[in-house]
Amino acid sequence: MIDENAFGLLVAHYDLEAIEYDLEPGPFLEHLARFSLLVEEKLKVDVLASSLRQLELGHASYFEFADGDQVANPIVWARELRAKLIEADIPNICVLTAGGRWVTEAKDVAQQAVCIKNAFGPSEPLRKALAAEAHAQPTHFDDSEPSGWGPGLYIEKEAIEQAHKSLKNAPTALPVLSSVFYRIGG
Repeated sequence: MIDENAFGLLVAHYDLEAIEYDLEPGPFLEHLARFSLLVEEKLKVDVLASSLRQLELGHASYFEFADGDQVANPIVWARELRAKLIEADIPNICVLTAGGRWVTEAKDVAQQAVCIKNAFGPSEPLRKALAAEAHAQPTHFDDSEPSGWGPGLYIEKEAIEQAHKSLKNAPTALPVLSSVFYRIGG
């Protein structure tokens, strides 16, 4: 196995449990299917990376690709997907991260008798994306207003630097674990 730099992009439902409680089973399943369809359509129409790992988490889709494999600007790609989801009335959270991941070298894969799809080695981008998504989700402790960052596009400072991009202004820093995230756009 080797350690390489990678990007991670998590696309998650926002407050899915509230949506589930508000809808009957049929409309809720239609909502879930619409989310998946829009994500799949975006992947087919606009290639994100030449080599892409996808992990379905039920409430979210996670994509990971090696730094250098990106075909599209991941920030723009995430913004466009988020806009399509908003247009379809699907509240969402998108989180772009960067970091190291462990992958099996190509020569090792050919020697394996069984290939498990969606199996990942340790992934710093995935771990950070899940932590940020958890901070963005609403918390309901009592009858008070829910807290949390809310729906949005959250980009880790390290992902911005790894993509060789810069911010036009200095948004509020949102620390999570050992990372700093910025909320980009509405």
